[in-house]
Amino acid sequence: MAYIGPPPSQKLATPTSQYFSGNGSTTAFTLNRPVNVAEDLNVFVNNVAQEPGSGKSYTATGTTLTFDAAPDAGTNNVYVVYRGLAEPTTRLEHPSGQPLAATTGTFSGAVNLGTIKDAGNNATAMTIDSSGRILTPARPAFLARRNGTNLDLNNEIMPFDSKTIYGGFDTASGYNTSTYTYTCPIAGLYWFHVSSILGSRAVDNGQWKIQLNSSDYEQRHFTNKTTEYYTHSIDTYINASANDTVRVKMSSNIYFYGNQWSVFMGHLIG
Repeated sequence: MAYIGPPPSQKLATPTSQYFSGNGSTTAFTLNRPVNVAEDLNVFVNNVAQEPGSGKSYTATGTTLTFDAAPDAGTNNVYVVYRGLAEPTTRLEHPSGQPLAATTGTFSGAVNLGTIKDAGNNATAMTIDSSGRILTPARPAFLARRNGTNLDLNNEIMPFDSKTIYGGFDTASGYNTSTYTYTCPIAGLYWFHVSSILGSRAVDNGQWKIQLNSSDYEQRHFTNKTTEYYTHSIDTYINASANDTVRVKMSSNIYFYGNQWSVFMGHLIG
């Protein structure tokens, strides 16, 4: 499995040795490298190997080597050989029942995630179901419809005045049903779509516009020589900044059929 945390501060130690001089009375000596158990050392007194363990020749833990009996007096007559496992590599495992608190780092291997909360741990930002499908309920998105009467539009903003009828919604409260304008809550790439029923009069070079910050961004021209109703639509992508506004505008002399089948919608892609 993958492990979580910074790189280990301790590495596998290479074998080395250390010498002590006995005085016939001292039983405890300070090691220059910590150990876990007596078996992490090979200990020799007057070139005779000593048996590790309590009640035998010596014990060792941390940086303390303790003999059962004081070694004889002599210069460098006691020496120890540290084995390669004297300092094992530290392995960090995160408790399964505790939340992650790290703010930086890299995950490797398989990471089991069911739900990801927002930065304040208040709302679900993303879920992954048992089939591996990713759901992002907090993604900014909206769908507004017309809930009023038919209108003659004379170079006006198209009045999509409801975001509640026929499945309408607004996940980030960005659409204003009074100004008919969507305000992008965060920067990112957005997709927008508008589709409306027009008609009852002939149109020559009609203009259908999506505006960004009140300026024309995407535009379609159309001509309808009859008085029959027809549906017209436009789609576009906008790489928006936070608080950019998006709305739909029609040219003059357009008859807008005011019912729920006329829609203005969009969502953040990423």
